[in-house]
Amino acid sequence: MTKKIKLLHTSDWHLGARLLNKDREEEQLFFLNELVELIKTNNINLLIIAGDIFDTGVPSNSARKMYYLFLTQLIGTCCEHIVITGGNHDSPSMLEAPKEVLELLNIYVIGAAETNENGEINFDHEIIKLHGINKDLHAVIAAVPFLRDRDIMKSVAGQSFEDRIAAMRQGLRNHYQHLAELLSEYKEIPIIATGHLFAQKSVLPGNDARQEGENDIHIGNLAQVDMSEFYSTFSYMALGHIHKAQKPGGFENIRYSGSPLCMSFSEFKDEKTITVVEFENENFISATDITLSKPRQIVRFKGNEEILKNEIENYSNPNTLTAWAEIIFTEPFTQMSLDALNSTAKEKNIEILKYTLEEQKKIQTDESEKYSGKTLQELTPEDLLEMKCIEEGYTEEQIKEIKQSFQLLTDLMHHVGT
Repeated sequence: MTKKIKLLHTSDWHLGARLLNKDREEEQLFFLNELVELIKTNNINLLIIAGDIFDTGVPSNSARKMYYLFLTQLIGTCCEHIVITGGNHDSPSMLEAPKEVLELLNIYVIGAAETNENGEINFDHEIIKLHGINKDLHAVIAAVPFLRDRDIMKSVAGQSFEDRIAAMRQGLRNHYQHLAELLSEYKEIPIIATGHLFAQKSVLPGNDARQEGENDIHIGNLAQVDMSEFYSTFSYMALGHIHKAQKPGGFENIRYSGSPLCMSFSEFKDEKTITVVEFENENFISATDITLSKPRQIVRFKGNEEILKNEIENYSNPNTLTAWAEIIFTEPFTQMSLDALNSTAKEKNIEILKYTLEEQKKIQTDESEKYSGKTLQELTPEDLLEMKCIEEGYTEEQIKEIKQSFQLLTDLMHHVGT
């Protein structure tokens, strides 16, 4: 008997996220409502959310409300099963708190890898068997959440950076290989794996050298997983963590769905999608990216004052929500010229959130590169503060002032402590 399954794969919602301190709840609600409609119109049987549901480990009440409201909207629809895995931004305990209740609704949550008292992984914790109304097995999921260092490798004193990278890659490989072996007994049904990781040959949003907001990928993105080992092992791999939708390594059945919203200005050119995947028995049939609506435009303008003024004047905002813009000056500018651009932008329903001088932006990129390849243990609090300031686009002078204030506060805390 032929069994057909339609899966919708999405990830990196980052509910509660802000863009340069601007609230995004209206955009996030728009996406969630659109997702409900896409699930219904495409007759989706299975939904997989591959990590980073929330932007922080302690999401706001409004972010949690959006999440649970979305889940309740799917009750009684064609979507029979929902599988949710934790990402590096998520709190495993917060995600798994209602686990038992959600399972009564066929919603399965794996927030983190589970270990015993000896630190050994409980792989059964990550295996989810999806049954139909008639109790027949429809699919098996290797629901792998974001794997932290302690989950995949043992710390060794004096270990070199290169050895640490090699150990992490091997640990990731071993984790998936062990799950594949456990699931090899299942026949004539899809065997689907999830992952929240950095795969080899992945392309970052906007082809930038770094991905804003994703600074804690395993050791600066170096512990990359070779997907060629798994394309024939699993029917499909639903990946999260990289915000640009793509097929790492070119494998049709291994995909990043990408984030549904632009999480930074580096993503302003990227199409935002979800992925619909079809199976027949155990066979992967197709995967189709569906472009999402953009409730708000995220734009970037670049040039001297005259060029910028013309570009902004000729811009037509297709949305009712105000467009958010980054301005890159190619020549030195004054506060007066910036004020004039802000006035022009306001008339075109645009708000300038970020501005910088091209040369300064290059300096910021060069500065951020000096931290590439370093582990968290190798970075000082001052280093982390500077990385955050660079990410937020502060000028060199602003960063200097912030670091001075930080030093004053640190000295004061040490004085009070003594």
